[in-house]
Amino acid sequence: MEDSARLVDIVTAFDIEAESKSEAINQVVSKLFETGKLTNQEKFQQDVFDRESELSTYIGYGFGLPHAQSDVVQKATIGIGKLTKPVTWIDDKQVDFIFLIAVPTGGEEKLHLKILANLARLLMHDDFRQKLRTLPEQKVYKLLIDNQKKL
Repeated sequence: MEDSARLVDIVTAFDIEAESKSEAINQVVSKLFETGKLTNQEKFQQDVFDRESELSTYIGYGFGLPHAQSDVVQKATIGIGKLTKPVTWIDDKQVDFIFLIAVPTGGEEKLHLKILANLARLLMHDDFRQKLRTLPEQKVYKLLIDNQKKL
């Protein structure tokens, strides 16, 4: 699912089958490319992995927030990936839910930081995390749209 009328689009990719963090990220990036949010899938993947190599984006509770600013991003987008089983993110930390943040280079100043802060605030709440894990894809999409108004 996706939404094109907002400052930040949301694209969902549920039931991702992956054996590794890189496979999971690649599948969400692929979904962003398929929906026209990226002009170059491989370049954006590399941008995400370059950013991830600086500092892990594991935030706890089974969530990863990989992100990158890139000149191949058409419009700021959050790619939501729900995995069928957890993958190792870093050390012994497991992730089964990804929020991949794609922001165009030269766009609104610090937009990626605003998105990260908003998501981090939302994910602090156990009830919000439970909804993400139990609701069907369409309702998770709506939940994120409804909670994105702070941007």
